[in-house]
Amino acid sequence: MTGPLHHDEGDIILGTAGHIDHGKTALVKALTGTDTDRLPDEKRRGITIDLGFAHISEGNRRISVIDVPGHERFVRNMLAGAGGFDMALLVVAADDGVMPQTREHLEILELLGIENGIVAMTKCDLANESWQDLVEEDIREHLKNTRIADAPVFRVSVVSGQGVEALKGEIVAAAARFRRRKQASPFRMSVDRVFVKPGQGVVVTGSVGAGVVRQGDEVEVFPGGEIARIRSLQVHGKSTDSATTGQRLALNLTGVKGDTIARGAEIAAPGFLKPSRVLGVRLRPAKNATDPFRNRAEFECHIGTAQVRARLVLPPEDVLDADDATIGLLVLAEPVAAVHGRPFVLRTLSPPRTVGGGHVIQPAARIVRRRDIATWRAIARLDAPDLDDRLEAWMTLARSGPPDPLTAVRELAMTADEVATADASLAGQGRSLVISAAGGQARYALPRASVDAILDRLSRQMSRYHATHPRLTGMPVAVLVGRLPDLPRDLVRGVIDHTLARPHLKLKNDMVSGAGFTPRLTKAELKLLETLRQEYQARGLMPRLTGELADAVKVPEATLVELARILVAESVVEEIGGGIFLAVPTCDHIRESVRGWFAEHPTMTVAELRDILGISRKYAVPLAEWLDRSGLTRREGDLRYLITVNDTPANETVPQT
Repeated sequence: MTGPLHHDEGDIILGTAGHIDHGKTALVKALTGTDTDRLPDEKRRGITIDLGFAHISEGNRRISVIDVPGHERFVRNMLAGAGGFDMALLVVAADDGVMPQTREHLEILELLGIENGIVAMTKCDLANESWQDLVEEDIREHLKNTRIADAPVFRVSVVSGQGVEALKGEIVAAAARFRRRKQASPFRMSVDRVFVKPGQGVVVTGSVGAGVVRQGDEVEVFPGGEIARIRSLQVHGKSTDSATTGQRLALNLTGVKGDTIARGAEIAAPGFLKPSRVLGVRLRPAKNATDPFRNRAEFECHIGTAQVRARLVLPPEDVLDADDATIGLLVLAEPVAAVHGRPFVLRTLSPPRTVGGGHVIQPAARIVRRRDIATWRAIARLDAPDLDDRLEAWMTLARSGPPDPLTAVRELAMTADEVATADASLAGQGRSLVISAAGGQARYALPRASVDAILDRLSRQMSRYHATHPRLTGMPVAVLVGRLPDLPRDLVRGVIDHTLARPHLKLKNDMVSGAGFTPRLTKAELKLLETLRQEYQARGLMPRLTGELADAVKVPEATLVELARILVAESVVEEIGGGIFLAVPTCDHIRESVRGWFAEHPTMTVAELRDILGISRKYAVPLAEWLDRSGLTRREGDLRYLITVNDTPANETVPQT
């Protein structure tokens, strides 16, 4: 599926399909005057081996014709051309009728989504009318339940000329009726031929899949990503300044070598395509295939003009609804530059046969664990007809706000306006949120489901922490943020700060605990907690270190530290470091004293801090380091400077937008 589409007129591409020796090439010559068999081997053997090209011109409209081989050994070449078809000319010989490659080619057209077709019953000079009637009836039976079920059937003979002009007239009329379904898109083209012309350099040909390209434009060659410039363009052998969707195009490129490009490459506007070795796909079995898709099965994947080995990864059968169960991941042997909605065909390795296909719904996917139900469900919504659902799924997977315009076209088949409308709709429905950390510059627009998932992870972290440390009120917020290393720190902090977190987390004085959690203390521990409270309130700037206190009350120092941190969470004391905890009023007094010093002095040493506060060096060094960490001072060598509003603390970074 794709998003809302618009239609336009222009050139179209007609491709042949059908069994070997049913007269496709001879019919194309009768229609166009061009013999598309160009290879010496094709001339010698009398069969089409590779793609051939011709055209029909009618007024301002040009109909490009791609003639494909009909032999089963050359289906891969047929597929390299079929990916660019707008309309199909299915050829069936009257003396033979529907044959194996007729059926396989018809299946390929169906898997590629070809919706416009005409049938030519050739060699009518070799069969009487009654036999032709039977063959046409058989053709109709095979077309039933396909996208071209209503295709007209023309009885022709290139020997006698019967029906050739009538068929040509229908091709021209069908081309005039054709309305291209497309998204506004940057230029892209799949390469089906590459050659080097003496004195001119590298020439590539292909069918323009989308967009407009002009002489002098820069293009990017995928999957390698080389940048080339277009020296000249030709459409059907005639030079032109520009080319657009639906045209057969030859590009003379500068800046690349011929041996770096091959059939299967993509030429596109710079920055548009992104090669990937994993594609998220919607699968469709071939009509007569039985159980074609199995987890970890290997196939030849034909996409665009490329042919690449692929392994299929499927979600467990029980994680998705029936309508979504046709999704999977294709893990490719080589990277492919695809776009959302791009059709593909899958063939078995041995014996080679077409068993299915589908279309791309995630051009730049990642490997997903089979039991990661949430991710599979999000992938399944990437081709949802509702654009709100589609954008929400993309944002969920990307863990970010809406995509930029190029990414929207490539990965969602949505325009920038459609993304903006869907984004506003999601926000209005409460399905997306803007998250920003207190004091931070970074802002993140995320689906509500993603925020809920982050909260779930944070809650599970706190549950484990409380189980391990039942005496502690909570965890320092910086530590909890670090427990989710795969996410931006500002994002995690923003989620913790958000009101949505309150039913899950309690935040107080930069300490986080699970909502409703209370420390579990024994009577003895409660008594020790009160002893600590009195110690820190009474002893001011020089309380005993936790090690000294532990010796005095005969408990492990670790236990005493945990109890002291309960007082930190209650805003009774602050942890200085080095076993020192000070009452909050004492800490306020220290900060004011230091600011007072800097009002009259540019720098401060540890010795000066010791003298200012009237303490020993044992306390002065940890306090100086605490002042640095808290962002009040900055150390340079043995000196410390007051941090002003415009300074960035040495141990912090400016959040990125």
